[in-house]
Amino acid sequence: MVSYQPKTRQEIDQYVAEIKNELENFNNPNYTKNQLFNISGRFSGIFNELRGFREVMVSISKEIDEKVSSIENWPGICKTDHNVEQVCKHEI
Repeated sequence: MVSYQPKTRQEIDQYVAEIKNELENFNNPNYTKNQLFNISGRFSGIFNELRGFREVMVSISKEIDEKVSSIENWPGICKTDHNVEQVCKHEI
């Protein structure tokens, strides 16, 4: 079975809805334990993908914060009221 890697929020929503629908239909006596394990495995797969995505996003966010906080050390740039493009006149 190939790992599913969603590209958009819409795909994620659709994938989760399909899993939820299968889980709701599990009361059907035609379902087997193996089918339930399959549903569980697919849900775990998407959950782990999203957890990994979150970890990457948090890491990138921290890196952005570090870069923003270092702006005050850049020559010719004043850190003022979120207007980091204001050039210090004494530096020109």
